[in-house]
Amino acid sequence: MRLVEQYAGRNVTRRCESCGKFFDVQMPKQQRLGLWAFDNITEITLTLTTERLERAIALLDRFHPKEQYPELWQALNAELDRRKLAASAHPIVIARRHLLDLPFAVKEALQLP
Repeated sequence: MRLVEQYAGRNVTRRCESCGKFFDVQMPKQQRLGLWAFDNITEITLTLTTERLERAIALLDRFHPKEQYPELWQALNAELDRRKLAASAHPIVIARRHLLDLPFAVKEALQLP
């Protein structure tokens, strides 16, 4: 987790590298990164390279995906199996509600906003 996300909206004491003095910094409040634009969308289409797909599956595997994210787990693995059989890449269409509580690293691998 980045410092900005961890301490969003809080005062943080930092040390100046040049003079060595300590000072307080107000960290910016966490922004939703324009998610309000996606509030009306019910499905998201993921277009991933095979490398990103494998990375997302590997990252998601750490979080007990069969219990917590079964729909996403099945969709990603089905697409990976298709690609292993030398089929062309297809976009993955999944309901937005299945992507809301994903860990940050998995969202990044899936290129989600």
